[in-house]
This record gives sequence, C-alpha cells and structure tokens, in this order.
Amino acid sequence: MNKRMVALLAGAAVATALSAGVANAQVSPGNPGKEAEASRDLALGADLAKRKVTPIAPVKVDEANRDLGMPDEGAMVDGFTTISRSFGDGKETKTPASEEMRGLIKDSLKPGEGDAPSGVKDEEGIDPNRQVFGDDDRVQISETSKFPFRVIGQLWTKVDDENWGSCSATLIGPSTIITAAHCIYSHDHGGWGQAAEFYPGLDGENAPFGVANVTNANILEGFVSQYKDNYGSVVAYDLAVLELDAKTGDELGWMSFGSFAKPAGFTANIVGYPGDKPASTMWRASCDVNEQDFNETNFAYLCDTYPGSSGSSVYLYNKDKKERVILGVNIAENPQFNLATRLNAAYFKWVQDLAK
Repeated sequence: MNKRMVALLAGAAVATALSAGVANAQVSPGNPGKEAEASRDLALGADLAKRKVTPIAPVKVDEANRDLGMPDEGAMVDGFTTISRSFGDGKETKTPASEEMRGLIKDSLKPGEGDAPSGVKDEEGIDPNRQVFGDDDRVQISETSKFPFRVIGQLWTKVDDENWGSCSATLIGPSTIITAAHCIYSHDHGGWGQAAEFYPGLDGENAPFGVANVTNANILEGFVSQYKDNYGSVVAYDLAVLELDAKTGDELGWMSFGSFAKPAGFTANIVGYPGDKPASTMWRASCDVNEQDFNETNFAYLCDTYPGSSGSSVYLYNKDKKERVILGVNIAENPQFNLATRLNAAYFKWVQDLAK
C-alpha cells in the first residue's frame, strides 16, 4: 500500500463488519441459471463488427484529488435522488431518497469495526493509456458461456450518431445489470448516451447469448448535480443499474451482491473487457484489497485494468461455498491505484430496490 493511497483514503471513517455472522452484513442472492448454454449463439455480423467502438476510460481521479473527499450528509441525501431515463421515449424521472434510505445514508457515514471473509482468486473457467501495475498478470476467460462468466458482458453505449463506447457490466437480476454511471452518462459528451446494448458472455465476435437492449437507466442525481468540472467531485456516485428488454438472467443466472461494510481485507476479482486486449475478449484480474484501502463510498486496489474495464464488478469469491459476491464496481484510475464504488448499506439498498 503506497503512502499516497493511504493519505487519499484514510481521512474518511470506516463502517461496520464484514463477517458472515454480522447482522449488518447483507447479501442479495445470485442465481446460477439453467444448464442450457449458448442457446442463442450468433456472430456479431458485419454491421456490428464495423461499428466504431472505443473502450470507455475509467474516470481520472488524479485530475481532482482535492475533491475526492466524502460529501457531507446533506449532500449525500440530495445525491441519492434516483434519476431514471427511458431509452424508448427519452423521458427522465426523479425519485427522492426515502426516509429509510436517509437513515441508511446517515448510518453509512458512521465509523465501525469488523473482520471480513478473505475470499480467494477465482480460477474457474480460465485458460491459464495502460493501468497495469508491474507485470501484467491478467488471464483470459476462455469459457465465457459458463456460469458465472456468462452473466458478465460487454456494454455498448451509443455516445453520438456515429460512435459507441464500451464498458463492462454484470447481471444482478433477471433483467438488470450493474455498471458505472460514467458508462451511460458522460459529462464530456452531453449527458445520456443515445442507446445501449448488453452482450453477455461476449467472446470476440461470438455472442453466445445474443444481445439485450437497455430500456431504462438509473443513476444517482449526485453524479449529475454535484459535478464540478472534474470527475473527482462525483466519484462517490459513480454507479448505475440498467434495465434490459429481456429476462436474460432467467436463463443465464445472475451474480450475488452484498453490503459487507468495511471489509478488513479480501481478494478482489475483476472480470471484464479491457481495451488493450483483443477486441471484446473477457479477462480476469485479481489482487488483494487491504483494510486501509477503504472509505465510506469507495475502495482502492492494484488490480490491473484498462479502458473498457469500467463498470466491471469487483467481487469476492468464497471457494468453499462456490459463492461470488459483488462488493463494488470498478470506476476510476490514478497513476498509483484503481478505484471502485463500494456497496455500503445505502448503495446496497439502492441497487436492491432496482434489481428485478
């Protein structure tokens, strides 16, 4: 752990426990899906292959370190208004934070203590601008049509009439995926993307389960209203839950996500679509996350990532239980570390209410 990372994150208090027996630890269960695989196998086709798709880069924290501090309670409550945008008619609605959510936000800003299950590196299904630290130890996922990797996919967002951007996303329900807000809403490109598509288990030009269109996008208002001309000002809100036009998860399954407040250290697994590898291929990185790497809304790590990895789930793998639990979403980079939005109790509740 380098001194700069400690200095950047240590100023914020840390919250509650991560052991499985702690009451405040919550997990929304996953689903392994059905045995049938690649039932809608198809190639991307010439039209899709010709698209101008550029990997969307993680936000640059080093441009705005001065603003990386936690928003105060009032700002967080305002920031937790949900903005929902329909890709069908373009309408936008806002839903203020409930009283229950307000209480969770307040509690999430309190310090606490506890231990965490450590997890292990997820080796299953693996055929054994850079943001790669030291040697590149990322490994390619060769069996993308098998669980759990088939619930992870590439997200394509149409940023203008000619160009698309790519991120990574994960199924967390029959028809919902979790990703980063900056994958669907860009302050640099006028706000919302024009359209978005999710390709679960995509492997190069082979889309084993076809495509699901995003019909509705949900982000936190703080990501929009509290932006101060740099992404460091809204790092605390970089999270999105997207709704699909098909119940893709009924067949493929979906991954668990959890509110394990303040892990005392765990092995992080990040699976996604980094843009420095062959186009649209899936890769896994793994690294340790230490106790001092957390604040209330984010945690830092040295897992290797690259533009296109934005929106990847950061998950803990319990080998004994064969359980994978999403603890955060990869969102930002700094020359010395990468950063995730952390699912504390408030974020967990927000995601849980939207997952369906």
